[in-house]
Amino acid sequence: MRNKNNRTMIVNSIHKKFLVVLGGCFFFCSSMVLAQQDAEQDIDLNVVIQGNAELFLNDANKVSKVPKVIESSVELTPMVYSLIPRKPTQKIDLKPVPAAKVTIDKPLPKLFRAYAKGAVGTKFTGLGELRFMDGYNRNGTFDSHIKYFTSDGFVSQADSIADSFSDLSIGVTGKRFLKKHSMGIAVDYDREKIHYYGYDPEVFPENFEVDDKRIYKTFSVGANMRSYQRDTTKMNYRGSFDFKQFSDNVKGVENNFIVGVNLNKFVETENYALGVDIDYNQFKHDGFRPEAELKHANTVFTLNPTVTTHRNGLMVKVGAKLTANATDGTQLKAYPDVEARYSLFDGIFIPYAGLGGELHKNRYRTIAQENPFVQSFLVDDLVNSDVLRNTNEKINIYGGIRGNISSDMSFNAKISRASFDNFIYYANDSLVTKGNRFRTEYGDLTRTTITGELTYNAGDKIKFFGRGDFFIYDERKAVETTTNREPEEVWNQPNNKIAISASYNIEKKLIAELEIAALGKRRAKSLVEIVELTSEDTGGEFVTDGSNSYYAYTLDPFVDVTLKGEYRYTKRLSVFVQINNMIAGKYQRFNAYPVQRFNLMGGATYSF
Repeated sequence: MRNKNNRTMIVNSIHKKFLVVLGGCFFFCSSMVLAQQDAEQDIDLNVVIQGNAELFLNDANKVSKVPKVIESSVELTPMVYSLIPRKPTQKIDLKPVPAAKVTIDKPLPKLFRAYAKGAVGTKFTGLGELRFMDGYNRNGTFDSHIKYFTSDGFVSQADSIADSFSDLSIGVTGKRFLKKHSMGIAVDYDREKIHYYGYDPEVFPENFEVDDKRIYKTFSVGANMRSYQRDTTKMNYRGSFDFKQFSDNVKGVENNFIVGVNLNKFVETENYALGVDIDYNQFKHDGFRPEAELKHANTVFTLNPTVTTHRNGLMVKVGAKLTANATDGTQLKAYPDVEARYSLFDGIFIPYAGLGGELHKNRYRTIAQENPFVQSFLVDDLVNSDVLRNTNEKINIYGGIRGNISSDMSFNAKISRASFDNFIYYANDSLVTKGNRFRTEYGDLTRTTITGELTYNAGDKIKFFGRGDFFIYDERKAVETTTNREPEEVWNQPNNKIAISASYNIEKKLIAELEIAALGKRRAKSLVEIVELTSEDTGGEFVTDGSNSYYAYTLDPFVDVTLKGEYRYTKRLSVFVQINNMIAGKYQRFNAYPVQRFNLMGGATYSF
């Protein structure tokens, strides 16, 4: 019975547990379904469980102990320190420290206040030079010099023809610095002696003309004053005065006065400038005949206003040159004065272009400096008194690019085209001479020039400069001569011109210098036959055009090489040697005038 009751209780217990599980599942599923409904909707749920069950709660396991605070303390053992009476041994290793580098300005090099130079060479060549100057002076500078050079030519066609030449130069210059101004003065005297050796003694006997010597003298005085205003709101100026007297030993005298004023002022980023120039020139010659006195006066007034601006690497200058020529009545001419350039890559490349023009003032002095074998009265005063004409450069348009290839090398490439009126040409004249003097002829000229320059400067050790000019001439118009108008060529104008100079300095002791000058072919005109040049090789030909006849020659191109070497024994004393026309080129700078061939010269310099 007891077992039966036990089985019944077990069955009832299992039955109750099954009902509880079943009810739990039903409640969980109902909750899942109702959770999908609206949360705000009321939920009504009635759960009925049937059966006999005994419910009871198990006792909970609780901690019977109550925590309490236990205080604990740690006693530290007192520590006592004492000094060791014995001194420890220490080893010190010292390491050298390099000296500190302090950048300071280098002291100025010592300046010697006097300099002497002397040399002798072949063909009885002699050179002497003496110069005095002041040292470092904040108040101004002073310099004076005297130089003399002489040589026997040994280039004429006969030993009986004198061909020696000499040049004497004396000068004194001084400059005074004021607070915001400076004043300068210069006095110079030059004396040049040449001989007209370019003729054939078999054609012209020696008694044809007694004096073939020409002596040119130039005396000049100049003064200037200029301001240095740092304040851009103020105007800077420069004023100058120059007087030059040029004379020869056959009663030819020329006086030239030039007064100039230049003003410039900045207004914001623009620079406004104005140049004013007055040039008065008077030439006088007693003439080939005593009664034929020749006088020529010329006054030229020039006004040159310009405005220059700089913006972000761009420079633009706009202006004009206004010229009034008072020869044979006032003639007004205007020339543009425009230029622009732009700096690329911080000045590495600078393209530029411009437009200009100018009235070139021809003087007896400037003509004789270009061609010392010119006639003293320029054009035969028996038939023409218009001996001096100013050359009118009507227009000159140019463009190019310059820049720096590296910190040591720079270049410049340029092309220009210019047009001239009254351009000067030279022709051997035989009307009153042996054909060994040149008369001037004036004509038109249009020329295109291509120029290239290269400069290399590696400090004092290596220096190089090279320049080449290549000329293209348009077919020119007729030239007005003393008698008529005739078709002419571009006389004495080369088709190219090259100049090269280089120097090499070895430890500031040994210095070598090289100079090369080259000139292309030129056509020359002569009113007398030049026997030495009359051949097919020189292109000599006789040209006749009605009453006008002349000889035309082709002057060969030439290359002239000069080599210099200097050894500086001390800072004061040095010796040098110089070889002129090293390749012994036989060429003519002017028609019928050959130059010296190989010439060796040596000497010394001393500073004190």
